[in-house]
Amino acid sequence: MLTRKSLDTALLSVGAEKLSQREWDWMKMPMAPPPAMVATSILERRGDTAPLTLLQVTGG
Repeated sequence: MLTRKSLDTALLSVGAEKLSQREWDWMKMPMAPPPAMVATSILERRGDTAPLTLLQVTGG
């Protein structure tokens, strides 16, 4: 299940900031995608390239 904590963990593991409340509200969805997939989407939206590259290399 996708939780804010699991998503924050994925973001923090690549040196990115935790999810903001606005981002959490933006990405809430009825399905439960993997946290790494959602983290990738958030990082792309932020334009946060260094953590995004690391996430893509490590696979989340």
